[in-house]
Amino acid sequence: MLLSTVMNMAGPIAAFIVIFSVVVVVHEAGHYLAAKWCRVPISEFSLGFPGTLVVMTLGRYRETAFTIRLLPFGGFVRFGNAGYPEDDGAVFDGLLPSHKAVILVAGSLFNLFTGFLLLVAALMAVRGLGLIDSSKAALELMGQVVSETFSALVYLNFHGVIGPVGAAVVASEVMKQGLWPMVGFAGLMSFSVGIMNLLPVPGFDGWHVVLAGIEAVRGKPFNGRFHALAGAAGFVVIVVLMVAVTFLDVTSIHDVINITCTTR
Repeated sequence: MLLSTVMNMAGPIAAFIVIFSVVVVVHEAGHYLAAKWCRVPISEFSLGFPGTLVVMTLGRYRETAFTIRLLPFGGFVRFGNAGYPEDDGAVFDGLLPSHKAVILVAGSLFNLFTGFLLLVAALMAVRGLGLIDSSKAALELMGQVVSETFSALVYLNFHGVIGPVGAAVVASEVMKQGLWPMVGFAGLMSFSVGIMNLLPVPGFDGWHVVLAGIEAVRGKPFNGRFHALAGAAGFVVIVVLMVAVTFLDVTSIHDVINITCTTR
């Protein structure tokens, strides 16, 4: 029974990982292109969690190595020329605050724009709506995501938010409905990632945008110790949030199983 369940979930989990990876690549592409526009060198463009092992180097373009790392949940671009130490942030720290803000916001803007386009395309295909009506419906869905994110942060109400487990379950259901519902799911995920990264929470892009604004006012950057402490605090906050959301995911799935068994 357990093996059968795992096998049935393998496809949706793989689909979720692929979709999430595409969303991450879109996000990092925004950072990469904005950095190139600001003439900032990029030594690495990576799909995978920072700090994990490089499992594959896809190629190089000028000074940039394009890599895949061990854990596929996340991604990053590393500033600097090839040969810089792994933890070197001197290039980014030395940028003008305005350039920092542009580079940081670009990732989320790419996600928001891509999410909107995917949602519109999916709504046109699935519901047969015209471009205007699909655009309105997409904006309504995006507004709902913003509302639920705001509710989770301000009122600590996570019942409208799903984590990795919940996303895999949703992917399982959406896969049964065909390609275009999956496209719509990818659009919502892209938009959600864009919104989350704009939050002023340590570790997210929005936090660094706020710091760039403060740096512009005070006329000097924050020191490395401050960034290290803020990064550690952000990591703790993100882990706690992920644990809380995952717990709600599992609890919800358990309730669904109980209801299903009772009604049969």
